[in-house]
Amino acid sequence: MVIYKAFFLYGKILLHSLFILILSITPSIASYKPLSEVTPTATPLLQSNLMVGLFVILITFIFIGIFYRNRLVQKELEKRIIIQEQLMQSEQRYSTLFDIAPILIDSFDQNGQCILWNKECEKVFGWTIEELNDHENSLALFYPDPIIQGLIIESFKNITDTGFREWYPLTKSGEVLVTLWSNIALPSGEIINVGYDITNQRKKEIEINEKNKRLNEQRTQLIHAKSNAEQANKSKSEFLANMSHEIRTPMNGIIGILRLLQNTDLSAKQSSYLNKIDISSQLLLEVINDVLDFSKIEAGKLFIEEVHFSLSDILFNIENIIHHKASE
Repeated sequence: MVIYKAFFLYGKILLHSLFILILSITPSIASYKPLSEVTPTATPLLQSNLMVGLFVILITFIFIGIFYRNRLVQKELEKRIIIQEQLMQSEQRYSTLFDIAPILIDSFDQNGQCILWNKECEKVFGWTIEELNDHENSLALFYPDPIIQGLIIESFKNITDTGFREWYPLTKSGEVLVTLWSNIALPSGEIINVGYDITNQRKKEIEINEKNKRLNEQRTQLIHAKSNAEQANKSKSEFLANMSHEIRTPMNGIIGILRLLQNTDLSAKQSSYLNKIDISSQLLLEVINDVLDFSKIEAGKLFIEEVHFSLSDILFNIENIIHHKASE
């Protein structure tokens, strides 16, 4: 506001000086005389007014130049302040992301000093960045084997593939982890290491593989057991079929001899006994045939047929079979 007031004041002085300058040269213009012919008393005053006017004009232009220069500087400062605030906000966002990211992020300089070590690294490995930098060779904390250390250093130098590679570092407690790491080279030459802790995932994979292995073994055992059971069942069926045939042959002979005895001269009591033996033999032959039918069932060759029977004959045969046992 002060700048605008000063600019207005200089403007008024400039206009006033121009007005004086115009009044001073008016007599010369009215008489059509050159400026050198004006009366000697008017010449010093005219020159003085002219010098004042020119000085004011000069000061005014200088002030205007300073004013616009200050405006440009002010705009440039405002731009820089906005850019700085944006950079601070961006840095704050990336710093927050760096700390809360659920992945491993670290970086080491050429002297082996750790310059980046996020919260996830502290959580997984147990070391802080200060503890790492207290050791001359911090890499040995994770990989005690010098050969592995050499491979790690070589992977930092030759970054031709940004894919992940599996490594097995140690934690502060001595636990061996399974991790995946990728080395990312920045335009500044700095190398950022990004990794994942897949120890629990690998353990689950091993457990799943072991379970699948046990399931496959059990499946193989079940297949063998099924095969053995089927073979045993087949052997049993063959045995029953063979035994049925073997037993039925002498039973047919016994029944035939009974029929021959029934055709001889027998007493009533002997005839009754032979009839009972014949009935029992027939029933035993039916049992043998039923055993053979079980073999047919397992082989899928059994056919059911419909026949007529006499209930009274069946009851009579049962009475003859159990009469002697019941009388005892």
